[in-house]
Amino acid sequence: MNVIRIAADSETRASGALTWVTASLPATLELVEDRADIRTVNGTAGWTERASHALLEGASGVVVVAPEAEQIDGLRSTAAERNAFVILDQRWRSNPTLTEARDAVSNLEGPVSFAEIAVNVPATEDIEQAIHESVQIAHHVMGAVEDLRVLHRQSRTVLVGGTVRNSAPLTITIAVGPAIDGPVHVRVVARFGGVHLCVPDPETAAPGLVTIVHTDGSTTLPSRWESAHRASWRRVITAVESGDRPDDLGEFDEASQLLLSRASLA
Repeated sequence: MNVIRIAADSETRASGALTWVTASLPATLELVEDRADIRTVNGTAGWTERASHALLEGASGVVVVAPEAEQIDGLRSTAAERNAFVILDQRWRSNPTLTEARDAVSNLEGPVSFAEIAVNVPATEDIEQAIHESVQIAHHVMGAVEDLRVLHRQSRTVLVGGTVRNSAPLTITIAVGPAIDGPVHVRVVARFGGVHLCVPDPETAAPGLVTIVHTDGSTTLPSRWESAHRASWRRVITAVESGDRPDDLGEFDEASQLLLSRASLA
């Protein structure tokens, strides 16, 4: 296996998004100062410009840690022109159990009756990013999200409504305050069962958990002990080795456009 050279800005180099994760993967990932194959950038304001600059300097891929909502058209064009990839390392959306939950939801018997996402964030400045990421989670697990609208909003709580497949109602609740057992809970209820997904914060050692409810009781899928950060870097290795180009920006942009179309969410 060839060495994959990684360069990072100071924020991502110091975080758990990179330092210990690279050492835990079955690949040779080397932190370097220049001539990097992959560059990481912090997802604070201006990240699309920083990521585009990294690709134009010769990186074959970019990892963006905790991206804020931004217009990504320029970055998407740059990535396509350079035949490069952009992987978004997000707090909850990148957790690998979301794919398991999506498969479980697709196998539910009968139409979906309703779905809900409940998110705890530590501070009010995290609310907007949590809304954006929750819409991405809903899209990934349940399919297209429509009719998005704000039902209630105060300084520390937001309630968003919408619909998912079969026009089933969707609610997204964002609350500022401590989480008891996990920052994100996703519940999908159908006529003959349901799915409950608990997604922990990636800084914890807890795994994501998927529980399937059926007519005979419930089944919890085997625990997958992998953080969102590690799953993102495992995807980087796959992209480098296979040449695949993940479309993280596509899903991210769909959520952005849906939110931008609703002035009440601004």
